[in-house]
Amino acid sequence: MRSRAWIIVVVVIAVAAVLIAKQSLNGPPPIEPVTTAQSPLPEAPAPEPAPSPAPEGEAQTQPPAEADQPEPPAPAPAPEPAPQPARPPEPEKPAKALPGNMLPQCRGSGRPTMAEFGAAWCGACKQMEPVIEEAVKKHGDEINIVYVDVSEYGDTARQFSVRLIPTQIFFDADGTEVGRHVGYWPLSELEVQFAELAAIE
Repeated sequence: MRSRAWIIVVVVIAVAAVLIAKQSLNGPPPIEPVTTAQSPLPEAPAPEPAPSPAPEGEAQTQPPAEADQPEPPAPAPAPEPAPQPARPPEPEKPAKALPGNMLPQCRGSGRPTMAEFGAAWCGACKQMEPVIEEAVKKHGDEINIVYVDVSEYGDTARQFSVRLIPTQIFFDADGTEVGRHVGYWPLSELEVQFAELAAIE
């Protein structure tokens, strides 16, 4: 019996050795090549770390997202400047004495008036010409200054009983005669009369 058992064990070991030897001679199965291109899978983005809550008592310094910020208000339109009232034009100063035909109009203007009666052929009247011109420059915007040529406006000279030239006649703001002078008169004397006319006005 023992000899038969040993024979069976030896046969089993021999068969196992034959099988193992045959398997080692054949080798591992061949590896087949990859026939399709494989692209690597994209890596998933790493999750952003959650913001740590600010400790109590401290303000959060992280700015809010742009979507949470309110839009700035549209700038208000600039107010239009108020229109300035138009200033009335200032009356121009006369460049020379007014002509004699304007004496009635000047007497009714509400301003004092001086009428100088003269003529081109009168020597003393020629001496008065620069005085009258200077008076017009300095006082022409306050007092009407009229030159009455007796050769051209003889009727006006007779109306005021002018017999000698040069003669200066002064009228107040109401057009009433308040004084007269015959002969040459310097500007300083005329200005004294002008001041009296302004006081009378």
